Amino acid sequence: MTRKYMKLVAGGTATVALILLVAAAFTVNAQASNDQSPATKPAMAKDVVLTGTVVDLHCYMTGAMPSGDAAKCTADCIRAGVPAGLETDIGLVVLGQGMQGASKALLPYAHQFVEVRGKLFERDGVKYLDIASVEKAPKLTEEEGGETEN
Repeated sequence: MTRKYMKLVAGGTATVALILLVAAAFTVNAQASNDQSPATKPAMAKDVVLTGTVVDLHCYMTGAMPSGDAAKCTADCIRAGVPAGLETDIGLVVLGQGMQGASKALLPYAHQFVEVRGKLFERDGVKYLDIASVEKAPKLTEEEGGETEN
């Protein structure tokens, strides 16, 4: 074989290999876009009314309360942008309010027992409540299943 012929074959082979590689990438990409991953599938929402205590996720998860005053610490954290949650009978529910967050709605209720209405979403064990309304709720008595006050 001559050098010219070998260069031509090598160049053609490289071109064919590149075309096959690009075609394979498009095929994989098209397949991936047709499959909905769990992150892209919308979670089903339920309209609910939940009661519980408004907490900030940092203090709730770490147990750290620098000021020792739970209400003040929760308010400070929510004001600073720490996500809020609702400590309920069904566990911790992350609270939000659409795309703007829920800090303005929840700040007056920091570490208080509240009734929250909204749409409850659940995915991979995480519960998220998109708040429609929040108001202070009376504590349940021991007979109603609440905690005793000392």
